[in-house]
Amino acid sequence: MRAYRESFPSGKGRRGLTQEELLQRMGEADPAYSQRYSHATVSRWESGATRPTVERLRVFGKALNLSETEVTGLMLLAGLANDFDPTTGQVEAQLGASSDTEDWETGDEDTGTPAGRSRNLGDLARFCLLRCLPLGAGISLFGLLLSFLSWDPGWMPVAYVAFALALVLGQGFFAPGREAPLREFFWVTIFFTLTTPLLQFAPLGMDHYNFHVIEGLTGTAAPYLLAMLLNLVLSSCAGAMFHFAWKKKYGTEAGDGSVLRRATWVVLPPVVLAYGVPVAITNLSVCLQLTLLMPVLAIVFVILLTIRDPRVNLTEQDQRMLFPAVMAVAIVSSGLGMATIMAIYLHPDIPAVLPDHSLLGSWEIDFAGLGYTREEALGLLNVGYMWSAVCFWVYMTFVVGSNFIVAVYQIGRGGGGATEPAREAGWLVQQSDGAETSRRRPVRLTPILAFLSAVSLGRWRSGRLWV
Repeated sequence: MRAYRESFPSGKGRRGLTQEELLQRMGEADPAYSQRYSHATVSRWESGATRPTVERLRVFGKALNLSETEVTGLMLLAGLANDFDPTTGQVEAQLGASSDTEDWETGDEDTGTPAGRSRNLGDLARFCLLRCLPLGAGISLFGLLLSFLSWDPGWMPVAYVAFALALVLGQGFFAPGREAPLREFFWVTIFFTLTTPLLQFAPLGMDHYNFHVIEGLTGTAAPYLLAMLLNLVLSSCAGAMFHFAWKKKYGTEAGDGSVLRRATWVVLPPVVLAYGVPVAITNLSVCLQLTLLMPVLAIVFVILLTIRDPRVNLTEQDQRMLFPAVMAVAIVSSGLGMATIMAIYLHPDIPAVLPDHSLLGSWEIDFAGLGYTREEALGLLNVGYMWSAVCFWVYMTFVVGSNFIVAVYQIGRGGGGATEPAREAGWLVQQSDGAETSRRRPVRLTPILAFLSAVSLGRWRSGRLWV
């Protein structure tokens, strides 16, 4: 179907039709196609995510002026006919009922059926065994290694947290999950958001969950190990909730509720879980940070789900206006974020908050036993805040921001509405003849990263490299 669409002589000195133009021509043959479907649906037709019907292929043939032989050939390729004989009417006799089938694209099996529940349990087991447990084992083993090397509170806490962040991010980038790539992106982002505050308190040898106050754990790697394992459990649970809610809400294109409402119900519960548990055991400083950051993450993922929704149908003019607007918002937000970080770091009247309390209680910090005064501790805490804030800013700007821009850029270009996991993850490539081959997803350089790389290269050549 894609090959026929791209080779259709549309006139005006060009060849090929856009997905919207194809729908317009199909709407002339059957009015239902001008109201019921969007370019995202055409993308599913062409990728094979939705099984075609006889009626659809007949309307498609009328729209592109195909012969009966060509239409029947498409039916044969789609597995709708056993014999290629357009003159006998065999296709119509065998599959006439298919033309009356409701053509809403379906996702995974209904979660309420035994097969659906079994599949969900299988997904959860694979996620825990293949994604979460290896990461937990890697974080634990590295902590034991640092303890064996004699824990140094001067630099080892930072190295330990950096290793855990690199391990989780590396797993997300270099071994992305095939089943649910957006779930992988979601839970890795939650883990990063919950773990970066450890860098803020690392210069003090403490953690923001206050595990360091437990007798026998002070001055060891155990508080950081427990904090990161807790973050791994919370982010994994949030990722599983996100995935199951996504399967339930997006099981059919018709779905339940409005586009924005079902995206919100997919994102909001796991974000509330990832926010509520840490707030109860952390201090006021991190509580305020999470109160500001978690809504931002929720909004980003709600928008990502919304623009992927098969019911969203933007005109070409809307698409042309949306991408520059998103680019402008991304650049302004990035600048404001860095300005806010620097203002908090340099402003002397903004008090630093020591890890000496939580919602569950408060305690005194023995500065004499730690070897520095309260003023020195506040200075170290300010330096740690800068580490934590800059790391999170870099992640939000270059990872979350670039993924968001790519998703907006791909609206209407065949990448905006696919929900079939393998194709959404980029593991299947459709060739011009309609066949699919498997390959790993290539690294995509987004427009903003290309711009930054070009400017950086120019300044490097002129001796003025900046980051």
